[in-house]
Amino acid sequence: MIRTFLIGAALIGLFSQIPAVEAPPAAATLQPVLTTIRAQVKENYGAPSARVADALLRSALTEREPVMAYAYLRETIRVATEVGDSANAQSAVTRLTTTFAVDRLDEQAAVVPALAGSAKTVPNASVAAHFALRTCREAALAGNAVMAARMAAVAVTLGARHKDPALKDEAKDLAAWVPEHAQSLATLPVDDLLGTLTPTAASRRGRHLCMLEGDWAGGLPLLRQGSDAALASLATTEFASPRTAAQTLELADGWWSLAQKLRGHSRQLVQRHAAGLYRTLVPTLSGITLARVAQRLAALPLDV
Repeated sequence: MIRTFLIGAALIGLFSQIPAVEAPPAAATLQPVLTTIRAQVKENYGAPSARVADALLRSALTEREPVMAYAYLRETIRVATEVGDSANAQSAVTRLTTTFAVDRLDEQAAVVPALAGSAKTVPNASVAAHFALRTCREAALAGNAVMAARMAAVAVTLGARHKDPALKDEAKDLAAWVPEHAQSLATLPVDDLLGTLTPTAASRRGRHLCMLEGDWAGGLPLLRQGSDAALASLATTEFASPRTAAQTLELADGWWSLAQKLRGHSRQLVQRHAAGLYRTLVPTLSGITLARVAQRLAALPLDV
């Protein structure tokens, strides 16, 4: 019979105690185990349901034998995607890809479209949409623009079903961002024979990292040495130490002003960077300045 255990701290603890990556079992070894699990599920639970997916996942989390754990996870994913149980499907994929030597993006990209067809309720559609958005970003950053575009299209569909304006807008922004990111990535300048970049090339790379990928740690040093004087000035202030509250406010305002000249996902990436700076200042602000900053933070879409 499928194992069950109490929900709570034990479940969280099990996720934090992930064993070393294992090789997936061979099909000939796996199939008899799946057949047995399915027979047990049918006997004890009947038809597939979210309750079945939940029980399967719990069994996977407590199982220490690799073949059994793998089988429980595969069956959780199959059942959860069939019944539109987005949360258990996502949890099972996460566990599978951190425990076994399988391709994370391929696994996520296989589950997301299935959930798009089966996740009928608003909560399940919301979870599936967020999963699609995450997979879209990760695929684009991995250089897989085709997968990213597919995931963005699924996110748009799910966002419309969820009826959340912020989620719908983020999905549409990402759908437009995918080709923009791919084109920028394909045309990025390369180092010269000495392994150095020209100031112009440094600016282009820095803009790509910061404003298309949100990689500020990697992009700011390039912007600081780049040919764009305005961006170089902002980046230089980022590295100033110590930096006064007035300098930080001016820096945040500078990034916010720049964001207004951008669109879609790029605008949000820069606004969120500015917001991070603003939040460090809120306890020290007052009056008109505090009101202005608070208004900007409140207007910033949630990071979905």
